[in-house]
Amino acid sequence: MNKAEPEMKEEIPMYIQEMVAGTNGNHYRHLIGKLTRLPIPRLPFWKKGSGYFLDLGSGWGRWCLAAAKLRFTPVGVDIKWAAAKATRDLLKAKGRPGYAVVANLSKLPFADSSFSAAWSFSVLQHVHRSCVNQCLDEVRRVLGQGELNFEIPLKTGLWNRIIRFKRGGDKEEDDPQSWCVRYYSLKEILSMTSVRFSRTRWSPHCYFGIGILPVDLRFVTLPHKLVVAVSLAMTLLGRIWL
Repeated sequence: MNKAEPEMKEEIPMYIQEMVAGTNGNHYRHLIGKLTRLPIPRLPFWKKGSGYFLDLGSGWGRWCLAAAKLRFTPVGVDIKWAAAKATRDLLKAKGRPGYAVVANLSKLPFADSSFSAAWSFSVLQHVHRSCVNQCLDEVRRVLGQGELNFEIPLKTGLWNRIIRFKRGGDKEEDDPQSWCVRYYSLKEILSMTSVRFSRTRWSPHCYFGIGILPVDLRFVTLPHKLVVAVSLAMTLLGRIWL
């Protein structure tokens, strides 16, 4: 019996090394500048795809690569040139087709009905509510009959309540220039989506933080692995309950 070959280390670009905690969560802080593998998640909701996949706020490209693995052609949109370049470089390095565009989420530079799927993860909560509404209008325009899935934090989460209390309420959320995390009620989310899309549904994503994913179990420290594991278990139970 042949022994399993050790997992090869990757040469991780410095932009990703520096941004990993900002995009993947504070439980990646210990890996800033120390990544040897890319934490590429599995894209939920879609088992396989075709056509163009819109990633709103693509960051360094992890979700674009995940979409490419499902045979979508990803198009990452980010307001930062460095992020768009990182996305394009990552797709090219992995031999995957795809594009990256520098643009504002409230004014997408694409033709009507040009995408078959759209996605946004831990991005929309950082922009003002007026921008989110404009973005959803734009997504409805460019998406055609495709499906949009996005992740955004609720006001009712225990950790989210603590964060809001520490910063003194929601005053900062009203500042259009602020990149703070904005928290939504479920009623508010359903109201924004139901007027634009024919079918809307929601499900819990994670607990004890924002953006916790199964892939994190391979990267974070033991105490954080326990948090991730409990979060995943609670999420599964929550989806079964719904």
